[in-house]
Amino acid sequence: MKQFVVVLSFLAMAYGQMTPRDPYEAVTYRIPVDGADDQYCASVTLAGQFTVAYFKKGPDPGAAINVQINLPSIPPRNASDTPGSLSGSMCPDNTTGVWMTKLVAMFSDGEIFTMTMTSDDVSANNGPSSWKLMQLSFTYNELDQDYFPDGNGTESKVVSISNPNNDSVLGIGAGEGQLYACNSAGSGALTAEGVPEVPFSYMDMLLNPFNATDTSNEYVCDADSSASSKTVPIAVGASLGGLLLLVVLAYFIGRRMRTGGYEKV
Repeated sequence: MKQFVVVLSFLAMAYGQMTPRDPYEAVTYRIPVDGADDQYCASVTLAGQFTVAYFKKGPDPGAAINVQINLPSIPPRNASDTPGSLSGSMCPDNTTGVWMTKLVAMFSDGEIFTMTMTSDDVSANNGPSSWKLMQLSFTYNELDQDYFPDGNGTESKVVSISNPNNDSVLGIGAGEGQLYACNSAGSGALTAEGVPEVPFSYMDMLLNPFNATDTSNEYVCDADSSASSKTVPIAVGASLGGLLLLVVLAYFIGRRMRTGGYEKV
């Protein structure tokens, strides 16, 4: 019987094994209210990674080297983490006639991640109505030796993604009083004239740029909605398949025990 228990335990472990996460983790940026260290006006959560190509110094730089730059936690979670600052971020404001919130995350030696979210509409109480991601940009410093050791670059470069048609960037946006939630992985390409394209990968996104008080009121992205609708039948099918396998295995083991006892394999 011990062999049967071992087999069942092994199958249960294999069946319940979790898929490993991607190498970058979600971080949360909270934009502080001016003059108040413990009050926040907006928050942005995501796992983000940029892939930047660069060349080594020397007469023969060889092929381009791709370096992955992950968005770090600000403030750092540990003393050894990349230092950073949210200085330059902007709480919701409509002095320009358009409601706008801006996240500016500066880290390492000159890297800057910026998200600008806007609302052209005004609600009945004169606050922002539906909102969208208007622009996403990334600045990288080619002299930053942490990311570009022995690189031949000598300047900072800015790449961005925006939509000239005034639509939301990457389909990111939500209605009045809503957060935007999307756990599914997504990607985009940041560009600038004369600068190599910089791919951007992200997941585990939760945006509350206009300080919605009901944090349960979320607009769930299409990718998550589609995945959720497929999860139930897949889970049920997988569970039934696993159960059937165990029943068949138990049947044959029981039959062998009745006919001649266990034989070592």
